[in-house]
Amino acid sequence: MAPIYIAGTGFFVPEERITNPQLIASVATTEEWISTHIGIRERRKARDEDDTSALGAYATDNACKRLGWDKHELDLLICATSTPDSLIPATASWICNQLEVDPVAFDVNAACSGFVYGLATAKALMESMGYKRVAMVTAEKYTRVTDYTDRKTCVFFGDSAGTVL
Repeated sequence: MAPIYIAGTGFFVPEERITNPQLIASVATTEEWISTHIGIRERRKARDEDDTSALGAYATDNACKRLGWDKHELDLLICATSTPDSLIPATASWICNQLEVDPVAFDVNAACSGFVYGLATAKALMESMGYKRVAMVTAEKYTRVTDYTDRKTCVFFGDSAGTVL
């Protein structure tokens, strides 16, 4: 069997930013608390019309273009997300629809460890099923579910996506 490796990457980050001063104006926190506890300076916010799958599609398209892969040759697309577009069909299926591709596609939902679980699943399926061209996508749109009055959580979350091929 051929070796399994990460051949390329791609990402998408929305233009709009949510900065620490914006959060400080709406919740009881300080720049010092955010900096010393989590170190995040800004988060990204997707446009209202972009669902999690759109972010994943942008990142996957970017990855394929950067590597020179024809996206239509993908055998498998796994999406790790805890902010899916819908429960059924999977966000991975929505990504495939937007990319106009038809690989085997499914989601994994393991929150922060979703990428690791997805990567292990992709490797196992490549070994057992012989898939050669796989996209492992991590996409989140937390701004649509984040409570911006809760200081304990709102400082962490934003929107973005990344893909490894």
